[in-house]
Amino acid sequence: MRFTETVILDKPIDAVWAAFDNIDNLPKWQPTLTNVEHKSGDLGQPGSVVELTYREGKRDMVLTETVTERDYPHRFQGTYTVGGTVNHVCNRFEDLSDGRTRWDIECEFKFGGVFGLIAPLMKGAFVKRTRADIERFASKLSSGEIA
Repeated sequence: MRFTETVILDKPIDAVWAAFDNIDNLPKWQPTLTNVEHKSGDLGQPGSVVELTYREGKRDMVLTETVTERDYPHRFQGTYTVGGTVNHVCNRFEDLSDGRTRWDIECEFKFGGVFGLIAPLMKGAFVKRTRADIERFASKLSSGEIA
């Protein structure tokens, strides 16, 4: 399953990257994130590994993030795994000539086991969640809650 979401941010690319790249900002725009644990590598650099714990309803879900590419300030790519599911995420940032920034987030999910059969029926929920996260990021960046 693959999809792309886009948002135009009312800040220049350097400000967007700084806010996006700040690990302390993650829980501010991903409200179900409860813990971030750096496991290995240089944080935020290719090869680094971080465990992200999300509280989803009554259970915790631990995602393992492995950074696969970093090209400041235009691209940040990683792989997120949980159970038999792998999500390849590519964040692209484009400097618009008017001081704004375009953020494209491309997600490609690969599901294992039985979940692979039902996941396509849930694509709308995955898109909605991603859209809500990037809109929350945009709102908090605009209001100055993250910088």
